[in-house]
Amino acid sequence: MLARRFSSLAVRSLRETTATSITLGNASAALGAAGARRDWSGRSISGIDVATSATVFKKTTTTLGFLSPLSRLFSSSDAVAEDAVSPRLTDKSLLQTGAFIGGEFVDAGRDETTSSPSSSSSSSSSSSYSSSTSNNNGSSSSSSSSSPSSSSTGEPGKNNIGKTYDVVNPATAGVVARVARCGGVEATVAVEEAAAAFAGWKNRPARERAAVLSEWARLIAESSEDLATIVSLESGKPLAEARNELSSAVDAVTWSAAEAIRVKGSVLSSPGRGRRMLTLKQPVGVAGLITPWNFPASMVTRKAAPALAAGCTVVLKPAEATPLVALALAELARRAGVPPGVFNVVSGDAAAIGEAFLKSEAVRKIGFTGSTAVGR
Repeated sequence: MLARRFSSLAVRSLRETTATSITLGNASAALGAAGARRDWSGRSISGIDVATSATVFKKTTTTLGFLSPLSRLFSSSDAVAEDAVSPRLTDKSLLQTGAFIGGEFVDAGRDETTSSPSSSSSSSSSSSYSSSTSNNNGSSSSSSSSSPSSSSTGEPGKNNIGKTYDVVNPATAGVVARVARCGGVEATVAVEEAAAAFAGWKNRPARERAAVLSEWARLIAESSEDLATIVSLESGKPLAEARNELSSAVDAVTWSAAEAIRVKGSVLSSPGRGRRMLTLKQPVGVAGLITPWNFPASMVTRKAAPALAAGCTVVLKPAEATPLVALALAELARRAGVPPGVFNVVSGDAAAIGEAFLKSEAVRKIGFTGSTAVGR
């Protein structure tokens, strides 16, 4: 009965020209309106972002199993052609595709013949990587100081030179960008960079750390439209939802900045005479953070901002499906004055990166949000 009811709604909806709201009850009507208009600009039609809302309809049709022919409306070459991020961004330098290690964006990969960098030097570890930058025109350039190696698997102990993977728009199945595929080696180097930067960051006065985070929050708010566009394209969520998420992301950083100056110890009553008992709150060290795909911006700031406010350094592994906004946030953190090595981002082989986190003695805290399968 349910299948026949929604199937009937789908047939009637193809004649409609106005979409209303995205709910299961009228999803078919909204889909029909979008198809009738044939507007692939990605802009809102009666409050619905067609390109990004397509994933909602496609998942609904797949689950219910009777609207699948309608999903072909969103697989045309016109829709896929809209997947390029750069033309949609005001600040095209926010589109980064390299790992963010030691304060710069680098291509995945490290020559296996090069020894591991010393934790006391942040420059030596990045010198054997290929730098990857994006200029304001959206074009990219790269240069390398190490000879490329043959293939790699992304496993710990293996190099990953030249490896990339596709970030796909789930609404259109089009490739949004190709991102450096990191593995255990890149994660290990990022941890070493974070460990080397830890002493300097934790010893900075709390008000200075708060000022840096406040500037980061300001830059995120200033770039929220570009960031929402990236979130929408790589996660498939409607643009309005992406904007709401960015608002939450800004709030998390603003709150953490204010809390940085409120970290206090306490004085306790001593059980004996002539003694005073004190408690102090101190940063633990490097924090390895793992975030999910469904809130790719706000989960980054909710985990990273408190750690940075406390004086910890961070190595972040965003979800492989949605790394672009995390890399954009890293670029904004760099502009805000976060020192090299304090905030690092590596994306790619989740198992290898996670194993590198767990094996490293420098990683003193793990922050993880994700599915049971990913956790295992």
